[in-house]
Amino acid sequence: MWTEIEEKLLDWEKNFAKLWLIKTRKYTDIDHEYLTRELPRLKAEKESVEIHLHKIEELMAKTKVLIDNLDEELCNKLTGSSSLAGTGQILLDHFGKKLQGKRSEGRKNIRKFLEDHYVINHSASRELFALLEEVRLLQYQVDIPQNLLKEPFNFGNMDLDMALYPGNELLLQLGGWWRINS
Repeated sequence: MWTEIEEKLLDWEKNFAKLWLIKTRKYTDIDHEYLTRELPRLKAEKESVEIHLHKIEELMAKTKVLIDNLDEELCNKLTGSSSLAGTGQILLDHFGKKLQGKRSEGRKNIRKFLEDHYVINHSASRELFALLEEVRLLQYQVDIPQNLLKEPFNFGNMDLDMALYPGNELLLQLGGWWRINS
């Protein structure tokens, strides 16, 4: 069976090659003139697009640097004097690499620590936490059990009671941990 399929594929490949050769030989003088006239224009257009692409990539890199600087300034403003790296290191020293628990529970613990450590108000801690999440110093890692990776399931809100969900379907409340990248 496999040999028959392989033979048919080889035959199709040979036929395709023959048809392609026949098609490419049918170029006329008009086609050749058109190609010789258009090829330099297309090459010039390609060079122009490459130059524009290079300039766009430069702008993106400069924008990334400016955004990083703004993030650092915002962190400095919110904390009083600490940089993003310093804030991350303080969180790492206090909580370690992982903070186990529900997403909102860990979020509250981290925000409470930021409020107490930097002596900032509730809204500033919310803004600082959002900044730390945005720059990926804080990431929530969902813990999916290995035996359930291949099964379809619905995700429930991790902070609500299972009794609040109507119906007989199984809702899996996934836990996880906050990963502190510093």
